[in-house]
Amino acid sequence: MIAAVFALASALSAAPTQLVEADNDLLEGWASVPTDGNAIIKFTFAVAQKNMPELKRRALAISTPGSDKYGAHMTVAEINALTAPNPADVAVVTNLLTAKGISFTVRNERVEVETSVARASTLLGTEVVRVHHDEVGDRHVLSGDPSLPSAVAAVFGFGLPLPKRAAIVSASPLVAKVTPEVLASTYAIGNVSVARGMTAHQAVAEFQGQRMNADDLSSFFTNLVPSAQPGDEKVLKFVHEDYKAGRGVEAELDIQYIMGVSPGVGTEFWEWAANDFCADLFGFTTKLLASNVSVMSISYGWQGDLKQVGCEGPQVETIDANWAKLAERGASVLISSGDSGSGYKKKLFGGAKLYPSWPASSPWVTAVGATCFDGAVGAEQKATTQFGSGGGFSDLFDQSDATWQADVVAKYVAMGSSLPKFPASSHFPATGRATPDVSALGEGYQVKVGPSFESVGGTSASCPAFAGMVSLLNEARRQAGKPVLGFLNPFLYSHGDAFTDITEGTNAISRGGTPVKEGYAAAPGWDAATGLGVPIFSKLLTAALAA
Repeated sequence: MIAAVFALASALSAAPTQLVEADNDLLEGWASVPTDGNAIIKFTFAVAQKNMPELKRRALAISTPGSDKYGAHMTVAEINALTAPNPADVAVVTNLLTAKGISFTVRNERVEVETSVARASTLLGTEVVRVHHDEVGDRHVLSGDPSLPSAVAAVFGFGLPLPKRAAIVSASPLVAKVTPEVLASTYAIGNVSVARGMTAHQAVAEFQGQRMNADDLSSFFTNLVPSAQPGDEKVLKFVHEDYKAGRGVEAELDIQYIMGVSPGVGTEFWEWAANDFCADLFGFTTKLLASNVSVMSISYGWQGDLKQVGCEGPQVETIDANWAKLAERGASVLISSGDSGSGYKKKLFGGAKLYPSWPASSPWVTAVGATCFDGAVGAEQKATTQFGSGGGFSDLFDQSDATWQADVVAKYVAMGSSLPKFPASSHFPATGRATPDVSALGEGYQVKVGPSFESVGGTSASCPAFAGMVSLLNEARRQAGKPVLGFLNPFLYSHGDAFTDITEGTNAISRGGTPVKEGYAAAPGWDAATGLGVPIFSKLLTAALAA
């Protein structure tokens, strides 16, 4: 797994060519260091669960308007009862650990292990080695694929955190300034009166040690949310592994705009320690399932080869099962579609591959892309130009897992030959789960950071903004005696007329704003740069109340 990647990266650094043109920054700064066999480490086995096809079938039914099951979300207890692993499978794992004298704790489908590096190496059938990064510290990774009992779906705890990246900040006076009021006027947000203190919760999640500052949030509301009432600027709850107050442009952007778009909706701030992205997501989704959060906005992901962060197929599938469980519970999970455009990677011998961002490419979440004004505030919108709004086709999930988009995506692929820079057919899976699903403005957001406002962009801006709109739709439904919308995609794709189609621009653009060889152009109908388009809130509200 990761140790093998380190060996490959080290060998290539001395060679005249590179395997991959971009995103090697993930491995920069990491080095192998001596491993202490007596050091104590923790990791988790995920035991195979029952009835996952049935769970996904039910999750789709309760999320599809027109179904007689629409909105009949299951409780966490019902979900756990349906999917609980066979006791015999759990026993296979615990008996093995007991025989080897290894400590463990069983929590539903998770068996949490604590043991020495030497014993873990013997247990997993591959060497556990230590790597170090001056900013991140030490992590333990595997030198090869683990040998696991068939009862184990995946093992978590041997990957890497996402690399820290600077926010997309622009001081250019040519970039239109976006505020909550601009979003409200652009997307016709209104006609929902929030019943404060009684709303379903919304939240943002941070995975890179990002912090928020309550004074910045208060100042943001004072200056840019004139419709707010006293107390609207207060975070309802902090959920964390290692919460500390502080400042981080990403976190400030997320919390200010999900709350600024939906003032009065109870909001939580989830802060997850940056240990190992795949393991962090597994722990996060497990905890989110047990919460009462109805709308979660996530501005993190990896737009490249997931093996680079230690996320193999089994880990991805296990986390995807948790996204499906959240859909069954009635949670709307929205994830930014990435800022590296088509995710174009040039390989040796002239080949290429394009990557969408994961976990935005899961079939059970809503991927949010970004647009910009083609000029001043109020002008027509187009695909972003400061960065490439992430989008593309997954080779992890097929459209058979995302039936609600199959028809519109097929129409887009069919017009590919007429679009500029459209990828060669061998460079992307045309029937893969396609992203983004929707978009919203993603450049020029005015974010309060310390003494001043910064102009910030990214799909990490459009995602919390759209999530705030979803919370308002849920509020209107709650007041009408209806359940929350839950998993959004079947609803969104059945109401394409509630979006303004974006037909200008492309995501054949890197994170730094420079053109790349291949990418996806905006086009009539759904496209892999802007999805269904940008919201017309008044139409979404009508549709939500009718569903």
